[in-house]
Amino acid sequence: RSIFPESKWHGCRAYVERDTEKILEILDWRGTKATFFVLGWIGERFPRLVKQIHGRGQEIACHSYGHNPVYAMNPDQFWEDTRKAKDILEGIIGERVTGYRAPSFSILPSCQWAYRILMDLARFKLPIIILENGICTDDDDLRWEFVRAQLTSVARAIREGAQVIGYFYWALLDNFEWHKGIVPRFGLI
Repeated sequence: RSIFPESKWHGCRAYVERDTEKILEILDWRGTKATFFVLGWIGERFPRLVKQIHGRGQEIACHSYGHNPVYAMNPDQFWEDTRKAKDILEGIIGERVTGYRAPSFSILPSCQWAYRILMDLARFKLPIIILENGICTDDDDLRWEFVRAQLTSVARAIREGAQVIGYFYWALLDNFEWHKGIVPRFGLI
């Protein structure tokens, strides 16, 4: 984020409309539905695009307002960021937005407060799928502790009434990240 802060986004050429249209054409051609995790910032600047995605039968879900990592916010900032994005997207499509994906794997064990906020948002009794949850580390013990902590939280959420219908770890095997190369490790094995 520090390389390319949100304050500089407005001055950049936006390819999001052109690129999303290509994705929508492929989905239409294949008769496939998808969930589009949209930033509130994008919704503010490109409401026609959000309407177009929704109008073509695709799901709109929340990906935060400005892609700030959860661990870089306090609980009030996280609540406001999520609520602002959700309100913008719901205002555009005229329906409730039910999905949420945290930016950059940023709900870490140190962000246990985020759990309570997301549970509050889950009071609508909507299904929850945890996607791309993982940790970037070379320490296998830390990786397994992270997974144990995450699954413990998922089990707690289920006991407290959340309809968790899926949990997907980031990757089974290591992958190449353009800015990090082949280390540190991302995969479970």
